[in-house]
Amino acid sequence: MGILDIDYQLFRFFNRTVAHPFLDWFMPRISSSTVLLTILFGGFALYIVWKRGRRIAWIHVLCGILLFAATDLFTFRVLKAHIPRNRPANSAYFDNTGQHLFLSDSFFRRGTMGGASFPSNHASNTFGQAVFWALLYPKAALYLYGFAVVVAWSRIYLGAHYPLDVSVGALVGAVWGMGVYLLYGFGRYKKQNRSS
Repeated sequence: MGILDIDYQLFRFFNRTVAHPFLDWFMPRISSSTVLLTILFGGFALYIVWKRGRRIAWIHVLCGILLFAATDLFTFRVLKAHIPRNRPANSAYFDNTGQHLFLSDSFFRRGTMGGASFPSNHASNTFGQAVFWALLYPKAALYLYGFAVVVAWSRIYLGAHYPLDVSVGALVGAVWGMGVYLLYGFGRYKKQNRSS
């Protein structure tokens, strides 16, 4: 059994086997870009302003904005542009007997059929933010990573991506999140050395 066969089986599991009316209502909402920006990013920006003071808050928020732009553009303009994988609704594959199969028993929400599938921008963006903010605020790590995992799952549940798409997207975002955090830390270190 190859990696794509496993990917298709996992897709069916996360897309239909665990289906529930509550998830049918919840997943489109958690997958909304407005919700992502409002809850994950905006919520943390407000938390930082309240907890840490304005100056440090704006530096963190600026880093978060730059990180979001980097993950989104890199995933969409570089990776998706050069890795042509159809979304599940537009995909077909051959099973091990050579029979041509479609994912006909799966659920595809309207609006999840266009564009390239690999990797997931949602996963890249949310995991990038989760890693960055969790490194800054370790006490919030469980919330941040939990939120990112649910968003990634929602993309499979809605039929927009395969599990491999969201896994690679999450990895790409995590690398960017770590990179921005390290650059932020390096900048602070150099500033402290100059002032001492």
